[in-house]
Amino acid sequence: MQELKELAEYAANNGIRGTSLKRNSLLKPLDIILQELDRCPNPDDPNELELVKTGTKGLIFEHLERIASADGPVAQVTGRRTFNATFDNGTMRNPITGEASTSINEDEYVLPETHFLDIETLKDVTAGELQYVIGNVLRSSRYGAISSRLGRVQNALAAIIFSDTELFSNLELTQAVYDVLLGDQDELDFPLNDKEVHKAVEDATNALLNRLVSRTPVVVRGESLQSILNETITLYRDTESVKAFLQEIEKGYPSK
Repeated sequence: MQELKELAEYAANNGIRGTSLKRNSLLKPLDIILQELDRCPNPDDPNELELVKTGTKGLIFEHLERIASADGPVAQVTGRRTFNATFDNGTMRNPITGEASTSINEDEYVLPETHFLDIETLKDVTAGELQYVIGNVLRSSRYGAISSRLGRVQNALAAIIFSDTELFSNLELTQAVYDVLLGDQDELDFPLNDKEVHKAVEDATNALLNRLVSRTPVVVRGESLQSILNETITLYRDTESVKAFLQEIEKGYPSK
């Protein structure tokens, strides 16, 4: 705690101000400590406090390493973790001696509460096929090669757009949304607010659609979009409805 006290005194004496939520903030380590203490199930238990202390120390060092080697926005949403390497039998104990592995591996991971933007492009689809795709998007919750432990996501549909030409790319949308969120700031605070991201996606989409060389696109948002989502949720509640729905889609394909 002495180091944190000195840190706070330095900030006060030098007039350093600003939110501690910024990832390069001087007060971020204190923010980490308070967050971890809030998660402690029993602060009166010395063993629990020791676990919090150990975990907090690792988070602070990870934070310091990340901002020391920061390389643009990517550094804000990625971290590195170390773990014991496994033996050939897939466990962390030697199959012969039973001793724990002393080898250490390290890999990079995306931090929780990171937002990803993606555009799904469909061509010449029926109403049933569109609803099937919407259902798959809403039902998908894990991505990645080790999704049993990592990679859980929550998909949200921002809009459905009908157009007679292909829209902008994922990269264009991501850059436009980033520019809207950044505004006149030097960097974005992480994690981002869901509502602010949704609004930025809407504004960026509108700006990009204005540059589209096509007939006026039909954009489904708000209550109309929510009605479609509710209909899809209701459909998947009943097994027989899903079965009949899929059979109806299958009829649109030529039989072998």
